[in-house]
Amino acid sequence: DQAWLEDVLATAGAPRRDRIAALAARPTALRPLGRALLAHAAAVAGERALGRSLLDASVTAGITLTGATGQASLPAPEPYASSILRSTPRDTALLVRALAVAWPEHPALPRLVAGLLGARRLGRYATTQEGAWALLALDEASRAAPPPPAELTARVWLDGAPVMQTSLAGPTLRAA
Repeated sequence: DQAWLEDVLATAGAPRRDRIAALAARPTALRPLGRALLAHAAAVAGERALGRSLLDASVTAGITLTGATGQASLPAPEPYASSILRSTPRDTALLVRALAVAWPEHPALPRLVAGLLGARRLGRYATTQEGAWALLALDEASRAAPPPPAELTARVWLDGAPVMQTSLAGPTLRAA
């Protein structure tokens, strides 16, 4: 609950760095879900190294990678563990959101994003909890990933016959 509060405040632009640090000083007192939330809060508050340190093996152990996709399960205590609000897509979204800001170079992040997108059925998530957390996570992940290089192939035709072709590539392409 405390980690969630600190995450909400940090996300709203009012991080309480002293409270985040105090919670992070007792990481074993937090379950993986709380650690993911606090990691996000710390990174958003400008403490990326602290956020990354909270995403240790106790959190990342819940990652399952299959082919090009992945998912996460963040163990939670009862009665929350059997709550209708808890689901694998929601857990995946919470971890993607934390990794995107605290550890964007984590090798599992792209596969977790793919898994999160693949969790939709007929273009929808099963619950509003899944959908809301997924949108927040995908937004963070899109900001963390560098844009793909721009590519353009230009062709010149004269009287129906190709005259010239060139390819341009780079971080950005702008029309002059």
